[in-house]
Amino acid sequence: SHRTREMDKLAQMQKATNMARAAGVPGVPDATTMRQAGQAAHMGQMALGAVGVPVPGVAGLSGLVSGLGGLMGSSSSSSAVKDTTPVTIQGWLTKLGYKSGKWQKRFFVLQGTTIRYSNDATSGEKGQVLLDASAVCEAAPSGANVPSDALSPGTKPKSPVGEHAFQVTSAWKGQGHRAFVFMADSAEERTNWIAAINEAIKNPPAPSSPGVPTSPGAAAAGSASPASSNLKSASGKALPAFPSSKQLQGLGATGSMMDMMKSATSMMSAMKAQQNNPHLSQQDNAIAMAQTVKAASGMSGAEDQLTGALRELEALLPPGYAGFVITEQPPAGTLGLQHGLKPYDLIFKCEGVPITPADSQQTFGAAKTQAFSTKGNFSISVYSFVSETERDVVIAMPPGLPNAILGITSSKLPVTANAGPQTVAGAFTKGWIKQGAMYISGGADAYPVDAPLTSENSEVYCKVFRQVSGMMISNGDYHPLYNYTQLSEPLYVEAWLHVSGMMVNNGQYAMLPMTR
Repeated sequence: SHRTREMDKLAQMQKATNMARAAGVPGVPDATTMRQAGQAAHMGQMALGAVGVPVPGVAGLSGLVSGLGGLMGSSSSSSAVKDTTPVTIQGWLTKLGYKSGKWQKRFFVLQGTTIRYSNDATSGEKGQVLLDASAVCEAAPSGANVPSDALSPGTKPKSPVGEHAFQVTSAWKGQGHRAFVFMADSAEERTNWIAAINEAIKNPPAPSSPGVPTSPGAAAAGSASPASSNLKSASGKALPAFPSSKQLQGLGATGSMMDMMKSATSMMSAMKAQQNNPHLSQQDNAIAMAQTVKAASGMSGAEDQLTGALRELEALLPPGYAGFVITEQPPAGTLGLQHGLKPYDLIFKCEGVPITPADSQQTFGAAKTQAFSTKGNFSISVYSFVSETERDVVIAMPPGLPNAILGITSSKLPVTANAGPQTVAGAFTKGWIKQGAMYISGGADAYPVDAPLTSENSEVYCKVFRQVSGMMISNGDYHPLYNYTQLSEPLYVEAWLHVSGMMVNNGQYAMLPMTR
């Protein structure tokens, strides 16, 4: 039966996942996440079958329809903690042990007015620091004496306070107040933690109800205007909130199973209600369907929010700078998180070369891939909109893990650089040969988009996409890749780059030349 086949597929995926996790591959989802992914994918398939005609492939909607099971590409996992309050900041700090007096490395998460800590990003919680209105957070100078209330009676610190330290004093177990002393890895990280903790003390977020998660200061997915993130730069400038990547994918604010089911139900209802217009072409009806589904998923509002947030950040961009601003905390287990990349970081140089408004995510990804393959590391320069400082980051590929993931979600600044796909120099795309009413593989792995027409490639076709309301839509149309004189409208193809013997695609599209 269909369900038996699906269960077999999930079992095979689980077996492969267990092997990957045993090998130490980062970002591999756990069994619960995989099970949710399979259920979500089934919901997406139900939505597709709700109408009598197939919905065109909608590139970039990853998760909107069949991609609802896209959790397989995520490193998120289930947690025993049911608090759905958004995470404000997270990362590694060194904490002074209350009973041991030792400095111990722990992974910390600030969630609402609670600081949770554990041995690492995936293990169970070891303790909490609760922030109430009386709490105080301030920097602690290197070599400072450890407050007496930071240690249990009779305990002495094993070593003095080091660099980049800060102290939180808060109510503790109904026994008055006690001090917690932490050390960050850099002055910038200390500044970020102090700012985030003091903001939580001063403006505690409203608690979230289970199953109704909220985004930190963010508007609902259907809202067109970005709300304040309550985060300020070092000079006091307000920083805008970003929608989550889940909202941009039509999976709700968190991508939880409940959010995905709500989104799938909403899309399915919209698709059932959408009627084909007999006066429109099949292509126009397909576009209308895609727009209806996109609106029902909440993606339109999230995209408007992202655009608004990027325009606010563009006003704070240092003169002459361009690059990719990180809009979401990198997932646990990724190289991005391990190397301290975080939201509001602007990558403005790669391999020492300034990023220009003409550069794309694809060229950035190709440079990263080439650097990793040739020298084993990748260097970037980062400007933080939070601390208003610059830093250089060298990301080394972990030994034995050539497929380790950088794991950053970013958008191009200036905003005008996000105008859409353009002709990509050196781009390749998949080629097809027409045989009767069918198209079969053209033999070569990929064909250069900007190559001239020759007798050898005159019969090569490509699958084309059209850009509609920020989406790349394919209606299953094929078009000659080289053998045409002029296009009547812009057409796009999936773009691949040849890097160090590999074909690399980062979800980008190249525009076919308007004339040949």
